[in-house]
Amino acid sequence: MIIAVWLSIEAARALRRHNTPTEPWKPTSQLVQDGPYRFTRNPIYLSFVITYVGLAFVFNSLPALVLFVPLIVGFDRTQVQREERYLEGEFGEEYLRYKERVRRWI
Repeated sequence: MIIAVWLSIEAARALRRHNTPTEPWKPTSQLVQDGPYRFTRNPIYLSFVITYVGLAFVFNSLPALVLFVPLIVGFDRTQVQREERYLEGEFGEEYLRYKERVRRWI
């Protein structure tokens, strides 16, 4: 879970360096490709996933682990894919090249 905190902080720093909001509902001003965005297109969401799994293990919660797969698939199919369509429209070919280089999650 320490990795998740570090990942989230570094992702927020990278966004701030590029004057891009961390809130996903605000318009993106620049395509950030440095910091943790070099390795994953969704470092903040990845930190949420790591935290969720970590807490499920800390609390020894089998129901949380069982729900993990449908939750992540649903989140990926709704929020993440919607954001990717937005970024493709906003940044075009630059974002498509970025998608070819960097995996969605890890």
